[in-house]
Amino acid sequence: MQRKLGIIAGGGPLPRYLAEHCKYIGREYFVIALVGNADERILHALPVKWVRLGAAGKIIQSLKDQNVEEIVMVGAVRRPSILTLFPDWRAISIIFRIGSLMMGGDNSLLTAIAEEFERDGFKVIGIDELLSDLLAPVGPFGMIKPNDQDLKFIQSGIQQAQIIGRQDTGQAIVIQNNTIIGTENKSGTDELIKRCRNTVSDHGKPILIKIKKPGQDRRVDLPTIGVRTVQLAAECGFSGIVVETGQTLVVDLAKVTKMADQCGLFVIGTKLNNEQ
Repeated sequence: MQRKLGIIAGGGPLPRYLAEHCKYIGREYFVIALVGNADERILHALPVKWVRLGAAGKIIQSLKDQNVEEIVMVGAVRRPSILTLFPDWRAISIIFRIGSLMMGGDNSLLTAIAEEFERDGFKVIGIDELLSDLLAPVGPFGMIKPNDQDLKFIQSGIQQAQIIGRQDTGQAIVIQNNTIIGTENKSGTDELIKRCRNTVSDHGKPILIKIKKPGQDRRVDLPTIGVRTVQLAAECGFSGIVVETGQTLVVDLAKVTKMADQCGLFVIGTKLNNEQ
């Protein structure tokens, strides 16, 4: 019998996607929805408890009360400041323990939080262990393909994205020709796309590159795209999106592919050994 799964839910559709998968296979689950991050409309009618991010003690006790043994952390979470976090005593003890990681990159912080859950006896697993079909395939997703010049710029852009990723500052960049015109910050990928809206069409269209940070903990915060990512990129004049094969989550590949074809931009999965 499978262990009961606790879903720590941030924003976006992935928490419900995972909950529906659990229901389909008959696995017990319980959702901790993070106030200010998770979407009530998406989580409607699920077994859920709403908890603010700083209430670490309440989160842990709720999971124990529900006999949860394994945890998945999924969905976008806006990083709060210490002043807006309003931590309880358990959260304060965690903050003291992880110290400077609160000021570091997201990967380091999320890994530290996962380790805190494991200190309490939970096993933290990655969503890709449960939903491997969400991982990006190799090659173009639809009918639109990057041209030879695009491929040249993409290879250069991937190298630059890896350099930025090693600094644990973001998973995505936007290039226009061979120049980085934007990098992801705590505001997320959607805001990056909006900032890089194409306004200089004669200099080529922007391309979004979203890849896993080198050395990133696969249990937490794998790069993710969905239909909204494609739609927004098209609205902002992008020519395409590049993701890392086997390392990026694609929420509903069929719908993403259909949207890309309808919008006339490419979405491509690429390996980081220069194979396309």
